[in-house]
Amino acid sequence: MRPTLFALALIAAPAQADDWPHWLGPDRNGVSKESGWSSVGAEQPLWSTSVGLGYSCVSIVDGRLYTMGHDEEAQEDRVFCLDATTGEEHWRFAYPAETAATFHGGGTLSTPSVEGGRVYVTDREGRAFCLAAEDGSLIWENSFIEELGYAAAYYGFSASALVLDDHMILVQGGNVLALSKDDGSILWRTEDFGEGGYANPVPFTLRDRPCLAIFAGVGLVVLDGGSGEELHRYPFKGNMGGSLNAGTPIVVGQRIFISAAYGAGAALLEFDPAQPEARPLWHTRKMRNKVSGCFLWEDHLYGFDESMLKCIGLDGAERWRVRGLGMGALSICDGRLIVLSSKGELIVAEADPQEYRELSRRKVLDGGVYWTAPVLVDGRIYCRNSLGGLVCLDNRSRPPALAEAGEIIEGPIPSPADLFRRHLAAIGGAEVLRERRSLHVEGEFESASSGIVRTGMTIDRMIPNKYVRWYDLGEMGEVRHGFDGEIGWQLDPFYGDELLEGDALRELAETLHLDGDLRWKELHTELRPLGHRTFGDRPCWGLEVTSKGGATRRFYFDRETGLKVGREGSTESMVVYADYREFDGIKIPTRVTVLVAETGDEERIWVDSATWNSVDPKVFERPKGVLRMLRTPEEIETANEAAREKHGHLVGVYLANFPPFENVDAQVLIDDGGIALQLPGAPPFALEEPDDDGRWPFVGRPAMSLRFVSDEDGAVTGLVLRIVEEEHELPRREDG
Repeated sequence: MRPTLFALALIAAPAQADDWPHWLGPDRNGVSKESGWSSVGAEQPLWSTSVGLGYSCVSIVDGRLYTMGHDEEAQEDRVFCLDATTGEEHWRFAYPAETAATFHGGGTLSTPSVEGGRVYVTDREGRAFCLAAEDGSLIWENSFIEELGYAAAYYGFSASALVLDDHMILVQGGNVLALSKDDGSILWRTEDFGEGGYANPVPFTLRDRPCLAIFAGVGLVVLDGGSGEELHRYPFKGNMGGSLNAGTPIVVGQRIFISAAYGAGAALLEFDPAQPEARPLWHTRKMRNKVSGCFLWEDHLYGFDESMLKCIGLDGAERWRVRGLGMGALSICDGRLIVLSSKGELIVAEADPQEYRELSRRKVLDGGVYWTAPVLVDGRIYCRNSLGGLVCLDNRSRPPALAEAGEIIEGPIPSPADLFRRHLAAIGGAEVLRERRSLHVEGEFESASSGIVRTGMTIDRMIPNKYVRWYDLGEMGEVRHGFDGEIGWQLDPFYGDELLEGDALRELAETLHLDGDLRWKELHTELRPLGHRTFGDRPCWGLEVTSKGGATRRFYFDRETGLKVGREGSTESMVVYADYREFDGIKIPTRVTVLVAETGDEERIWVDSATWNSVDPKVFERPKGVLRMLRTPEEIETANEAAREKHGHLVGVYLANFPPFENVDAQVLIDDGGIALQLPGAPPFALEEPDDDGRWPFVGRPAMSLRFVSDEDGAVTGLVLRIVEEEHELPRREDG
């Protein structure tokens, strides 16, 4: 790294009040300073168009809108310049690029930065372009993959260019570069701060010193703004030992807030000038930003905790949460949240820490996912989906307020008995259902918020209340959830194995009865009709019930068909049933959406086939992983002693650069009665006994295995990690 002689100008010249020149707007905080706009807006959009695959946001300067998209057929990325008021195209700039659909739909990731008559663009393949804002002509380009030999980022480089004074800052994975904005030449660059950094850099002043906040794979790194010298660091990683740090850091005075998904959570950090490592004022799992970060408004943070919209205070305490919006995106203006839900709904709500209050909600886009923040400029709101749909909404007008969701309408109210009888009759009749003692379902499962695309799934249920769900994660292994009438469990190679307890266990025990609608009187101690309700967009009859275990939940029955269309509880998942089809005389929903209570993850289930009275009771027997979790401390220690006696010579081996995480060391140890691999900041990865080829498979990950390498004296010198058919040599560290 070579320092420069100039000081960093951190605060660029103020943009016009109605401009949004780069990522997160003029103040780089996602907060617009506009006022006097309508929370409801006009019914019809001003214009709509398609800009290609991707997640790029819009930048708007002098009435021109700049954004990016990918054409999958042509295999090229495109930079667009459109008229912000009409959508008319002024120009486009195209260049060859791969779709790069790693666990998502692919396409562009970063947002153009507009400054001084130029448009600065970065892409997921490590290139940077400078274009003329007037006509899109190329001024200069550079490729840092080629010039510096950087490795491609797993999800692609996603950070947008940060243009400051006479230069620009780029984050290329774990590498930070300062370029001359005149010709793209490199002024300085840092060491590699680790795979998994996808966040945009943030300029700020720390103790009167110009600095940069970099949320890289290793965690938060604070750099000197003029030279790139590292000043402070705070390690921050998720469950897998690696990281996916994508949320833009938030500067709060002399403190910084960071948040990431996959178990990392959130932290508010402060900095001691005498200490290189930052100190957390608090750390919480109540906010886990994945693709859309938080925004600060009046000492409170608003953002998506995985797939649940939340408000937390600067003390880390949760103020409120809202389920049902999926993994969306938001911005803030004039004390109001502008939210784009996972269903393509634009929602305006009060930015109030006391409670969540919606002011309007309407569907504005269809298809894809909605990870791109909406932008408000001059009373117009611009929304985009991943398929490239871009819409401009007129929120300058003030039509009558929309009716509140869940509005109660007067009219005769059916009794609870009538509601259950109508539902039973609609699915095929009570007598037919009584003959069905078990159900086997095959279909597909998806959790877009967890990065799980459609995959094979089976569900088995049996009276009185046994349940097992299985789905395939491919190379990662398989996931199993179950309840055998006494205990519930999760076996998950990604999120970890655990026994369910509390509300999660009670939900399984009280809501998955195969014959629950037949036994409604027996299962519920109180039933209270709620009258006419709207559930989703369907007119329903609502029914509030209290179980023998004390849980209160609501059922919703379609007013026209009588079918049950959903349920929800304050501490339980919200479940939506749709597309009932008949299988052997009984109708069951073939499309089920589950909004998980704890995380807000939106899970989708599609049923392809269903058979009755065909389940082998053995499928509900407790798997080995569950039996391991049920062992007593004494039993675990006995197993550990046996493992030490048998495999003690393998313990303590340190290995460098554990794939797929760069610069991450692993250690072999005895854990839970067997050999395991420990990564920093993650639960141990357990290994099965070796097979005939000397390979140790990972528990729950059949595509991964380890093989110990020994010298002539039998001393372990390293490991070979096998992932599917690819092998990686992991040498023993010299200090191991």
